Amino acid sequence: DAMYIWAALTAYNFDYTFTKKQAVKFLEKAADKKHIPSLIELGLLYSKGTGVELNKKKAAYYFNLAASLGSVEAEIRLLMFRILNNDKTLDLKREISLLKKYNKAGSVLAETVLAYCYQYGKGVKKNDAEAVRLYKKASMRGSQTAYNSLKRMYDDIRPDDKLFKIYD
Repeated sequence: DAMYIWAALTAYNFDYTFTKKQAVKFLEKAADKKHIPSLIELGLLYSKGTGVELNKKKAAYYFNLAASLGSVEAEIRLLMFRILNNDKTLDLKREISLLKKYNKAGSVLAETVLAYCYQYGKGVKKNDAEAVRLYKKASMRGSQTAYNSLKRMYDDIRPDDKLFKIYD
């Protein structure tokens, strides 16, 4: 836990005792001990190339490992990662069923990913109204990702007239 927390303090610039590279090393050491939050964090870093070289295989490895240790969050992140990266081995019917199950159980992340699926027709029939409904619900529950996705959807249909501009 301490290595994970110290890595987070470094990543968010609350502490400058260690470099960001050293913070990643802390996460890797914690991950070697099967620390689930560290595994998920490494998956996120490698999936985006944040502080490390982009490596989708490593990202999937860390998400898979955390999911195999019983982390529902890691399982949802793995589903999201696979859907966003158009994984050819996906069983979209199964994945959508899992997302719906986790959404029903209260996962904001599952709700956001499910909205994405409806927005782009991934494993479900494209349905902008359902995507908006899910994004709204997830953003009201605190998901910045859902809020940004919803805003982009509205921006795409909003007239380009100055009268309709929304300023951040």
